[in-house]
Amino acid sequence: MKNPVKIIGLVTLGILVAFGAFIWNWQRPIIFFDESKIPKNLVTSMPVEFERIYKISKFRSEAGHDYSNTWNGETCRSMKHYINDGRNMDQVTRMPIRSFPTADQPNIKIFAPFDGTITDISSEQTPIGKQVHVRSNLYPDYFGRLFHIDLLPEFNKVGVKVASGQQIGTIGPKDGTDFSIEANILFKGPVLLSLFDEMTDAAFIPFANMGFKREDFIISREYRDAHPLKCGGGHNNEGFLRDQSYDFNSDFIFLKEDPFPNPGAKPVHIGPLQK
Repeated sequence: MKNPVKIIGLVTLGILVAFGAFIWNWQRPIIFFDESKIPKNLVTSMPVEFERIYKISKFRSEAGHDYSNTWNGETCRSMKHYINDGRNMDQVTRMPIRSFPTADQPNIKIFAPFDGTITDISSEQTPIGKQVHVRSNLYPDYFGRLFHIDLLPEFNKVGVKVASGQQIGTIGPKDGTDFSIEANILFKGPVLLSLFDEMTDAAFIPFANMGFKREDFIISREYRDAHPLKCGGGHNNEGFLRDQSYDFNSDFIFLKEDPFPNPGAKPVHIGPLQK
């Protein structure tokens, strides 16, 4: 008769190995992290169809919700970029719903930000689209996280390889998405990076041609530390506590006029701000 203790031990070991392999592939923690070696040529393609973008939130802004708690102590700020707005709302549940394309306003295309592999697909807290991790082939410690995406059928599977600039999904014409660049340090938490800090010069050309500089899209840590935000409340206490003086538009850079303006919407500045 086989030793049951040995069998249980082997089964337990197998489960732990499988679980460890899953976590390593999904989160892939960095054990020895050198901040000076963060890649500056990670993003080789804009993940959202450039011609359809009308606004992008600034890194470390007050847009959306708190997305921080980083390895080096940054808290209470949004360290990702929101692109466009979600406009459709279920009038009963008050939850966002997907907008539908028309002949004049087709769906907005979503692209792979670099050569990589889809390593995770999960449901969103707000029921619109999927949250997708794309891990970089060139820098496998880093991944791009795309929010609220409808994946094309051939990419709706973990393990699928993607090429930089390849269309992998869509969002509706009246919908927005978020995008973050991330890595994970073992026992220390996430590294959160700006799309515009990690973008190649070639990928930034459409923005440069409009007169933008990378820093237009980034609030520095020094500024945000000196001008802290207030967090708490909302879902999982991730909301920002804003007073009546808060100007939502101040957290965004506007590339063009809103194709779906709200009646009486406040005018915004299109293009780079003069400093």
